[in-house]
Amino acid sequence: MHTKVKAQRTFTTLVAMVLALTMLPLALSAQKTIEIPLYASGDTSLWYKWRMADVQRMGAVDLTHTTDSFSLRFWTGTAMLFINCTSAGSQGEISYFTEEYFDRERKKPRRQYHITHTIPSEDCDSVLMLFSSLDLVHLPPQDSINGWRSGEDGEVFVVEVSTPTSYHFRDYWTPSAFPGIAEANVLQAFVIKVRELLEMREGFSAFILSLPPGNYRTGGNTVITVERSPPRN
Repeated sequence: MHTKVKAQRTFTTLVAMVLALTMLPLALSAQKTIEIPLYASGDTSLWYKWRMADVQRMGAVDLTHTTDSFSLRFWTGTAMLFINCTSAGSQGEISYFTEEYFDRERKKPRRQYHITHTIPSEDCDSVLMLFSSLDLVHLPPQDSINGWRSGEDGEVFVVEVSTPTSYHFRDYWTPSAFPGIAEANVLQAFVIKVRELLEMREGFSAFILSLPPGNYRTGGNTVITVERSPPRN
């Protein structure tokens, strides 16, 4: 048992080292470099603002200040996947989130909900190996990829990566809409495999059905209605 645990930690450490080393050209100074997308006006990306508000609301880690070997946070429209690597091995969790949806004429605030589950270390390692094999740590920002543009509908995916010396935040709109773009295909492959591995669709469905009756956002502009269960006779 001890040998297996030690081997698991060694494997995770090696994966984290490989991923961290691939980012060395991005950060060769003692101070941690921060890469956040900006608009032409110099204002930060709306997606960065929105996701950082979610981080604060859900009590998640601010990756701009961490010093762990390697951290990955991957966002879909309904889930936040977080994997952290230290000398003790990999730890991970997945959070599902949503908010109430109702007509804008209603003045009361929309309630927001989330739930967090721990991910087995072997699944964390599988995600890290997939992330590494697809070289997603070097996926360029969307606006630097020819032909990849944003639209009104669809789903935005966010990739946050942190090492002791660097952090970057990148958002990508609906990679499945651009089958002719190699970078979009790489990200879409990651999305499909991670969703299958962690059974994310089933996890989100179970989360939604646990909420009080009402209308809830399910990513993008889609909404689901949770109805009250009929009384038992």
